[in-house]
Amino acid sequence: MDRITAIGIMSGTSVDGLDIIAAEFSHDNGRWEYRIMKSRSEAYPDPLRQRLVDCIRFTGEELVLLDHQLGEYIGENVKNFCAAEKVLPDIIACHGHTVFHQPEKGITCQIGDGQTIFQKTGIRVINDFRKIDVLRGGQGAPLVPVGDKLLFGEYQFCLNLGGFSNISFDNADDDRKAYDIGPANIILNYLSRLVGREFDDRGMMARKGNLINILCEELNSLSYYSMPAPKSLGLEWAQKNIIQRISGEKLPIEDLMRTFVEHIAFQINAAIKREKELYFKAMKNNVLVTGGGAYNDFLMERLHDLADGFEYVLPGRETIDFKEALIFAFLGVLRYRNSINIWKSVTGAKQDSSGGTIHYHK
Repeated sequence: MDRITAIGIMSGTSVDGLDIIAAEFSHDNGRWEYRIMKSRSEAYPDPLRQRLVDCIRFTGEELVLLDHQLGEYIGENVKNFCAAEKVLPDIIACHGHTVFHQPEKGITCQIGDGQTIFQKTGIRVINDFRKIDVLRGGQGAPLVPVGDKLLFGEYQFCLNLGGFSNISFDNADDDRKAYDIGPANIILNYLSRLVGREFDDRGMMARKGNLINILCEELNSLSYYSMPAPKSLGLEWAQKNIIQRISGEKLPIEDLMRTFVEHIAFQINAAIKREKELYFKAMKNNVLVTGGGAYNDFLMERLHDLADGFEYVLPGRETIDFKEALIFAFLGVLRYRNSINIWKSVTGAKQDSSGGTIHYHK
């Protein structure tokens, strides 16, 4: 039986902090199992968080500097985490922080320099997971579905409510499919910050608002939603298609939030219903929900209210908070073994890949 201990690092587009998880993975008779050892979430210090929010507009020199600074921050936090928790990992797998993601142009950029992390920790680092898939004609996203299938296969659908909502599932041929459904916390958090809050706690502001039907219909008519998968989204799309649209509205923030929650719930349920009608009419109907949006009580209520013949399942808090970091640790393990960790059935690439750049010197 193979056993590998890995650190997984995740920094999401909602810029709410750095998720760190240590897990042991074992492989026996073709099956993967995991054991979470320790986990921690570190809120970004305000100056760094603001630079991560603003970096899409940075000059090349400023972005290279931030890449190095974020690598130092990640490396220092991982080193402290390992010392405090007495963890001795074989590898560190770091997703990095996405700045640009435009696969149609052949580019994707996640900062948090892997060589800097290695120099800080002395532990083998694997990062830059997406680039090889984009170069092979894929979306470079989502990458989590490999872990969804191999670690959470008891669920029909795996739904992540992060900066963007994304879903993965097996089709009738047992091929994994996945795509970004639409923006989620990236817009809700943007609206919250307009009134001095980092997020809408449990959806209480949205619950007080009134639905703006015309705006909701306009959002639902965005062309992305009618595009076939594979497809993925980035911050640039959200800024161009949604943030610019709503930033000029002279409407109560609660009303904008209420409307956007309805939009999120509608699009997620429409996507699941569409896939069920294609593939799963007589199969299990459970949807695993993870990511920060799982704590938005109002959003979860609207998801349940609009559901048609399927059930949303909330796991334990550690899985909700750290599933993406856990799966990137797993993707790092697969790369370390030179095994496939990106499926063309998910991304639309010409071939499967073992993605990730390894930083290590003896």
